[in-house]
Amino acid sequence: MHSRHYPRMGIAPGGGRTFAHAPVPQNYQALYQKFREQGRQSGLEDFAKQWAEATGISVRLSWKEPYGLTNINIGTQSGFDLDPEAITPAFEEHNHGGEYTLVAAAIAQEYVRQLLQSDEID
Repeated sequence: MHSRHYPRMGIAPGGGRTFAHAPVPQNYQALYQKFREQGRQSGLEDFAKQWAEATGISVRLSWKEPYGLTNINIGTQSGFDLDPEAITPAFEEHNHGGEYTLVAAAIAQEYVRQLLQSDEID
């Protein structure tokens, strides 16, 4: 996996607030088609469910053709939204902090890993 596909996480200047940014591959739409054809969507849903059960945080995944995973909803008002218009498409956070950032970044990283892996299996 190329290093640009790992989420970047940190603490905002002044402390107290965490943040994350999770790039997806440039060809993520083509990879998503393979991901879907291989039945990986339910596996990612199970992965998100495990995080929800382990942390007690509500997690919901939103899917939209042809983009694939478009939002990782965390709690009641937080999430990771796919920005397909960015020069480097990526999941961008909104209303995160603390363990919400960790959960969203873990799910985004697993999604990217599975996208890349889906291209290795034909």
